[in-house]
Amino acid sequence: MTEFRRRKDDGRVFPIQKRKPYGISRQLAYEDVQAFRKEGKKARLIKTNNKLDLYAPYVSDIPDAPETHTKMEPEKEEKISSSRKVTEGQRIDLREQLALVSGNGKSNMNNAELKEYFSNDSRIKATIKDGKLTFLSVDPAHISMIMETMDTDLPDGFLYPVTYGKDFEMEWSKSQIPEGNVKLRWPELNFNSDSWSVRLEGESLKKFMKDLRSIDGDAVRFNLIGGTDKSSVQICRMEVQDVGKDKAVPIATFNASSNRMENKDVPDGWDTSDRVSMPREYLQKTIIAMLGRKGSLNPSDQVLTMQLKRDYPLVASTRRIGPNGEHIEIQGAVAPRME
Repeated sequence: MTEFRRRKDDGRVFPIQKRKPYGISRQLAYEDVQAFRKEGKKARLIKTNNKLDLYAPYVSDIPDAPETHTKMEPEKEEKISSSRKVTEGQRIDLREQLALVSGNGKSNMNNAELKEYFSNDSRIKATIKDGKLTFLSVDPAHISMIMETMDTDLPDGFLYPVTYGKDFEMEWSKSQIPEGNVKLRWPELNFNSDSWSVRLEGESLKKFMKDLRSIDGDAVRFNLIGGTDKSSVQICRMEVQDVGKDKAVPIATFNASSNRMENKDVPDGWDTSDRVSMPREYLQKTIIAMLGRKGSLNPSDQVLTMQLKRDYPLVASTRRIGPNGEHIEIQGAVAPRME
């Protein structure tokens, strides 16, 4: 609806032109910042719109001040800049890095979703080594797990949660690690010629998440559909299957060529009638924990890759840029037989 305003001097009425929000998504803006830096320019990321979570690159044209001190050796300078001084038991807030809150501080997951990986019933392990922080969490039922790896300036040690849910916080320790989580680790997975994958981004990922939320069935089934020569995979179809019923309803279909399936040939030991099934609820919760609710509802700049094999159903992976420009790699596994 167009709004109008009347001028005070002559009483004329004219339409109000709505101002278009300035900025783009954080990840796209950060890619521009990196491009400027490669050109030798001083660039950084600035936030242009809190409500829409928009960003833009800023390039400074102020010349560098003349050096008045002896420049440090590169190795020594790097060690100082990559080591934050922390004390034993100091609390660390990683909620934005873990997608628990968005850039404006608002919660990015509901209470039910937070309980899966960020409650005191979850098994959580976070380690820091050589400038990399690895966060690993297994849901209370031991059906699914997530792992996030990111750059950090924290010194080597461990982080263990002290508050959960929306107020999730962790404490740094040089040596302490919660009992029972010492052996918690990401399983060794080999996706070779006996597996296949689907890459979703933009509209295809948006449709995938919409279908996943709207269905009522208990199980999701991925099905290979062969081509006319019976040797190549032409289509990947995701179906929903009601437990105890024979009827399966297709909810998403992806062509191999348009979604960059890594394996266009039928995987070793498979037939085009083979299927992979898993709990729908856990697949949805795992992906939301990886992308955050905002990223899963509107994945404009998100890319999600799903790998499948018969003996270990599904591993999903994605990447994003953290609030301080750190690169974050995320993986999620859904495996009903996980020990």
